Amino acid sequence: MQLSVVIDEKKYESGVKRGTSAPFRTITVRDAMSDLPEVKNGAKAEEIAYNSDPQSHFQKLIRGNQYQPVLRDHICKEMSALVLARMQHIPLARGSDWRDLPNIEVRLSDGNKTKKLRYTHHDKRNGKSSTGDLRGVCSCVEGNPCETVYRQFNTLIPWCLPHTGNR
Repeated sequence: MQLSVVIDEKKYESGVKRGTSAPFRTITVRDAMSDLPEVKNGAKAEEIAYNSDPQSHFQKLIRGNQYQPVLRDHICKEMSALVLARMQHIPLARGSDWRDLPNIEVRLSDGNKTKKLRYTHHDKRNGKSSTGDLRGVCSCVEGNPCETVYRQFNTLIPWCLPHTGNR
């Protein structure tokens, strides 16, 4: 017997063969996370209550037979103002990633302001953007060695991502 799940009309198979026991149910990210209460930046409460009843078989199993199930160790590391702004600007559309971050200046929660990422080099592999703008952030996209002088800090789009995006 083989486990499989269909997502967006595409079938994924586990490849696990079971001969002596029944297969486990498929657990999705939604099963694991959809009932977790929202936590704010730096939250450190060791125990918090769930906001709703369990919605899936997995959630019922993980909560167990407690009278009032409590979630433990659902904490959030204190993030810098820049990391927090980056997370707040990731679009919620399916498939979004760093390439969808806007290249804008933003006032951070600590009062500082980000800079726009400067594209200063011709990207030999990807060429120019549809508007004719450069796409490279370091001389290495032109086939030259990397130079630290091109490194940029305090930008909403982290410099390292377009720098290594072609690798």
